Amino acid sequence: MGLLRDFLPRNTYAVVASYRGSDLVVVVAAAMIDDDDGLLLQFTHDHALAVGDAVTVQLDSRMDVARITPELPIYRTSLKGDVVGVDRGTAQVRPQQFEIYYSDKRVGRYQAPGFQFFPDPRPSRALGSSALEGVSGLSDLEAKESLGVLVTRGPQRPHSTVMAFLSSDRGDIFFVTDPASFKAQNLQRDNRAVFAVDFRASYDLEKPLDWSYRIQPVTAALVPPTRPLYGQIRKLFLEKNPWNMNFFTAPNSILVHLDPQAV
Repeated sequence: MGLLRDFLPRNTYAVVASYRGSDLVVVVAAAMIDDDDGLLLQFTHDHALAVGDAVTVQLDSRMDVARITPELPIYRTSLKGDVVGVDRGTAQVRPQQFEIYYSDKRVGRYQAPGFQFFPDPRPSRALGSSALEGVSGLSDLEAKESLGVLVTRGPQRPHSTVMAFLSSDRGDIFFVTDPASFKAQNLQRDNRAVFAVDFRASYDLEKPLDWSYRIQPVTAALVPPTRPLYGQIRKLFLEKNPWNMNFFTAPNSILVHLDPQAV
């Protein structure tokens, strides 16, 4: 093992997702990666994790958002792990499975003996059409944040992925994706999700109380290309993320509206 340290710094940031009953719980934490790929997570406040909990931890190297390009040149992984120790404000996670990607290439993979993904028994349903008529303005706070983390509901564990987005001043979030992607398939089985936006470029790992981030519960719907809203969002999205043009020109891509439910 020790793969994570080949691509990520020892001290970094994490978006941590788990289930608490039927609730999807997402928090931002500092993460220290040990030589065996174990994680020590430090939270800004007390947490509800317990030994034995299954967690998904999004780790990536996106520290300088100004350098984002079409190739998405960051190392990233959606690590599946188990909580093996807890204390006030901290949790230890042992990895069970992860794949490390750079651009669209997998550069590392680990799977613990005996770990497996189970079939998803949930029925798939097409996403409904967004009821939003238009966007009055964009979020000034998140205008310079190129990437966020979408957390969707998997059958045993949440799934996380880092992606480009557009956000409105009322909290709407928009992204474009392939309908065959794992996140899209999860949303077609359960359209409830969480979107996390942090501002790590200005973070100091030694001062967690100074961190700021938004954890946004959402429900997902489609913006059909025939709607005037589609053209409006496409224009605004590409003004913010011009390197995403290839997603809009892909023949099967879909534009998803994440409707804010609560902050």
